[in-house]
Amino acid sequence: MPEPLHKNIFVCCILLLLGYAALAQKHTAASPLDVDRLYQKYKNKSQIVIYTGNREITAQVFIAYNNANQPCAIILYGEANADTGNAIDKLKHELCSAKQKAGYKQIFSRRNLVNFEQDGSYEHNIEVSVFQKGSQYAKYGIKNGQDRAIVTQPDSVMTADSTPARYISDFFYFEVGDSSRKYAYRQQKLDF
Repeated sequence: MPEPLHKNIFVCCILLLLGYAALAQKHTAASPLDVDRLYQKYKNKSQIVIYTGNREITAQVFIAYNNANQPCAIILYGEANADTGNAIDKLKHELCSAKQKAGYKQIFSRRNLVNFEQDGSYEHNIEVSVFQKGSQYAKYGIKNGQDRAIVTQPDSVMTADSTPARYISDFFYFEVGDSSRKYAYRQQKLDF
């Protein structure tokens, strides 16, 4: 084979590889973070209805922002009647499976707890399943009704007809976020 033909083939192969690399980089850059995708979906909502099986479950929406006012975590939380326990467990399982299919790896640790208190929902130490892909993470947890604290009324309010109030619902907590964005810091110029 003549030498110019080898050079032409070599140059064509290099150009082809560079084209594939550019296409892969463009595809990666076009994929938004999950937190951005979910922010677009939930940014104007304070609550949503989740349909699971033949049940409707209302979830509160909370969006956490970093110092640069960018969304860094989207949290859905709420209570589901105890009789929907299987439905909410199934939903959690489906969310976990979807994250694993999307390339997230499950993180096993003794510290997979979330201490969450928001708008009167006093739920401490919710055990969560944690998934991570790069700096992105997802946390899914359910605290079953029987595991939740029993709320009693003060003795001064109790009457012979009243009984202590008890939780009859399961509390759920679903969070998707980005750790690098969560701790991003934008320096402010001093205006004096």
